[in-house]
Amino acid sequence: RLGPLGDAERDAILVDLVAGHAAAVLGLPDTTDLGPARAFREVGFDSMTAVALRNRLRAATGATLPASVVFDYPTPLALARHLSTLLAPDGATATTGLLAELEKVDGLFAAGAPDELTRRKLLVQMQAFLARWGDDRSAPEQAPVTRSLDGASDAELFDFIHRELGGPGGEF
Repeated sequence: RLGPLGDAERDAILVDLVAGHAAAVLGLPDTTDLGPARAFREVGFDSMTAVALRNRLRAATGATLPASVVFDYPTPLALARHLSTLLAPDGATATTGLLAELEKVDGLFAAGAPDELTRRKLLVQMQAFLARWGDDRSAPEQAPVTRSLDGASDAELFDFIHRELGGPGGEF
């Protein structure tokens, strides 16, 4: 049934499937509280309900899923996209899997906000990733911050660290 559908249609059907089974596991009358980007933990999932949802989805789709599936794919959309990669018709590309993994990362961010220092570290790492995979990968260019720090004095470097990451008395 999913084979001839486009990605958006397939995602919508699978999000409805995941949300419907999640609502049933939680004893909810409908899926109103289960938005596509709402974390399963926010609506009350724990290890027991995670296993129950996994079992229901396995029965509905035939897909083999780990007991930790709602923690690995923490939102209905992330889980739906993972199911899509498992149920994809022949000829599906690896791109679908990569997009599902990015959705998983997005879901992890939605599930819990990191502290400020962790958020900044993640931002730097993600910016480096985007710089490597940007539109013009043939001509890698240093990020503006890197260029401006290349010729910085020790005092300028310490000032930058203090501004960006906090200094004495701040989180470091």
